[in-house]
Order: sequence, then C-alpha cells, then structure tokens
Amino acid sequence: MHHISQHSAHKNDVCYDTESKISWCLYRNMKGGSLRRTIRVDQPGREIGMLDMTARQMIDRFADTSLSPLEYARSLVAHIERWKLALGALYAYDPQALLEAAALSEVRWQSGMPCGILDDVPVTLKELIATQDHPIPQGSPDSTLIPARANAPVADRLKEISAIIFVKTTAPDLGMLSSGFSTFHTLILNPWELSCNPDGSSAGAAAGYGPLGFKLSLGRIPVDPYYTGRCASPMTRTVGDAALMMNALAMITGPPGVGRNCATCPKANWGRSRRSSVHEPNAAGMSTERVLDGLGKTFAMRRACIALFGDVDAVLSPITPNISFPAENAGPTNDPERSFEHIVYTVPWNISEQPAISINCGFSSTGMPIGHQIIAPRFADLTVLKMATTYEVLRGSMPRWPQAPST
Repeated sequence: MHHISQHSAHKNDVCYDTESKISWCLYRNMKGGSLRRTIRVDQPGREIGMLDMTARQMIDRFADTSLSPLEYARSLVAHIERWKLALGALYAYDPQALLEAAALSEVRWQSGMPCGILDDVPVTLKELIATQDHPIPQGSPDSTLIPARANAPVADRLKEISAIIFVKTTAPDLGMLSSGFSTFHTLILNPWELSCNPDGSSAGAAAGYGPLGFKLSLGRIPVDPYYTGRCASPMTRTVGDAALMMNALAMITGPPGVGRNCATCPKANWGRSRRSSVHEPNAAGMSTERVLDGLGKTFAMRRACIALFGDVDAVLSPITPNISFPAENAGPTNDPERSFEHIVYTVPWNISEQPAISINCGFSSTGMPIGHQIIAPRFADLTVLKMATTYEVLRGSMPRWPQAPST
C-alpha cells in the first residue's frame, strides 16, 4: 500500500519506464544490473510475504496470475483491522470499496487486460488532499465538513491508472503541527512504539506506511492553492515504488501551474492588509512591514540554498535532531516558543523548492527507525533517486517491521 502526502516543465528528463521496477535512467550508469536482480541477490531464498511485496512485485504477480488481487485485498483489510484502533491513522476508510474494486481488477488481470500501470495497487491520500464527495476536516473541528466537489490532480491521476483509493490518512490541526495531535481525529500513534508520536504533518501516513518519502522539485506535481513550501509527494517502502508512482503523478494537469490539491484553504484578510499602513497590525497581529520582512528572509534562504549547489552535487544530512517524542505532545519541544527547532534540516529545502528524499538508515538504541535525507538542485530529481537507489541496494532490505498489537 502506498501513500501521497501533500507540470510540469522539464518532464522529458525524467523518462520513467513503466515496464521496469524503476526508470532505466536510474540504472544505466550503475553496476549490478536491474533492481529485480538486486532484490534476489540481497536475500537469496527469502520468502516474500504478500503484504511485504513492493508494488512492482505485486503487479508482476497479478500479471502472471500467481497472486489474486482479491486475495491481496482481503489480506490487507485483515491487516488494517489489526492496527486500525491502535494507530488512529485512517479517515474515510471504506474496505468494501477496496474489495469491490479488487474483484473487478481480478477479472481484468485474468483476461490479460489491466487498466493502467497500478491496476489494483491500493493507495491512500492525506485527508487534506481532495477526493470527490469526501469532506476535508483538515484535522480540526472548526472546519466546515463540505464534500469536495472534485478530485485533486493527484487523485485523478491515480484513478486514471486504476490505483485503488479506499482511505485517507489523518493529519494534525490544519496540517500545521509536526505531530500526530489533532482535535478532530483521534491521537495518531507511532507503530514502532505506541507511546511515541509519528511526527507530522503527514502523521497518519507516517504511522501507516513505508520508511521512504520523496519530496519532488516544486512543479513536478500540481499544487493549488500554492504557498511557499507546500508540496504533494509519494511515501512508499522503496525508491522503486516512489519512482513508479511518478508515471502518474508527474503528468501535466490543466494550464501550467494550475492544480486543485485542496478544496478548502484559510483565506488571508488581504483587504484589511491593503488598507493598513505598513506599521499597523493586521488581523493576525502582524504589521505589513513584518510580513514583508519575513517574506524577504524566505527568499534569502532560497538564494542561500541554491548557491550551495554551486560547489556540491548533493547534500546528505539528518532529517531531524530528535528520534521520537511523547505521543500526546504537539511537537518535539512541546513549546510554542520553540516550535521550529526540529525542522532545521528540512525547511530550507521546502523553501528552496528542491528535491529531497528521506530513507531509513538504521535504528536507535531503543529500536526506533532513523532516517537520513538526500538533497539535490531543483529539477535534479533523478540525481536524488539514483543516489537513494544506490544507498537502498547497499543497505539491503529493511530488517524488520512493527508487529501488530495483540488483541
């Protein structure tokens, strides 16, 4: 199962190959052959469980009819039931929709006529991303629960290739906390240790999905309403699956720069700001002068990040200075005066709109997963994917996954 958490110019340099585990672009300069061979060499003789399969492995098994899409869907529903109450990660969960879609997909695969490259691959979307007829609570009881009139572009693209969207993942209030704390959803917990927080703002996705997140260059996937630092990107178990999803997600949608990623968005009081003097506080308690000063610092950060890549090809760094924190906290420090310290390694790349990938690099002494990130210049998304693929192959498969709580 795979997730999208919150065109394109330069599309031709991506050349995603729908017939391989990942684009041939990622492998043509690498020794050791394709990832398919690497998987088999990595752990020879290891039996891969149904729910441990990558998307490409699932699709291969659907194609040769050695795996039933309906059997897979039933197994996934049973797995979700074992975890659902413990994690608080799901919203608008519809297992019947999954099973019905899987039954139709099984007929297509058995007749040799799949309807898209991800036919019957289950996916989820963060609840802030619009899916038609579903309200968008934004993690807050203050949101008006009006059904979305249309799908966001990423939802449309996934549906076009027959991926099955059957559930949304939860988020903190207004998607603004680095935490699983929400006043609308139940508290979102970390599956590796249920007393800990999964972090955020894609807390439900972090709790329920793979250890890899791929933030693309801004512009690869349409986002609207746009604001600095906002993006929509895949979270998966492997680099290959993230690249596979890009066959759909990076497709051009509508006029350049236009998308529908969120059906509701807080509106700034622009009329008040225009009438105010530069020193008069606006409705948010900030003068226009302070707002413009903050915007200027944002662009200064962007220039500094871009300049860095005049000397280096890529940056490797930690993702966060902390490993975990209590589940009920609104952030690692739980102090509103120190609410940004933990994003010091990540916020520059959101502001500079550059690609970055987060990948597991080991575990703490208490057994919690640790990630590192790889960052490249804007639109050098393939550089990030190549480096992450090399690391993933050298690291080997994840040695373990969280075990479902006993009932």
